[in-house]
Amino acid sequence: YSDAGSGFAGDETMFHAIEDSIKHNVDVVSVSSGFTGTGLVGEKYWQAIRALRKAGIPMVVATGNYATSASSSSWDLVANNHLK
Repeated sequence: YSDAGSGFAGDETMFHAIEDSIKHNVDVVSVSSGFTGTGLVGEKYWQAIRALRKAGIPMVVATGNYATSASSSSWDLVANNHLK
């Protein structure tokens, strides 16, 4: 899936792309994202990530692409706690 428009995609576009990835049984999902604020995403994102995991599709994410906006938490710790 590609949103070839402005180079930016909102939450709903991301969720639809993840759903389409599962439907089309892709090999991998690669995302480059940047969030303002803490860098932590909401439960809807975790549900989408868990659905990919359940389908056996790995997701590779480059985060922190929004200038100086970053979480002070270790991303690995945050991700591991949510994906258990």
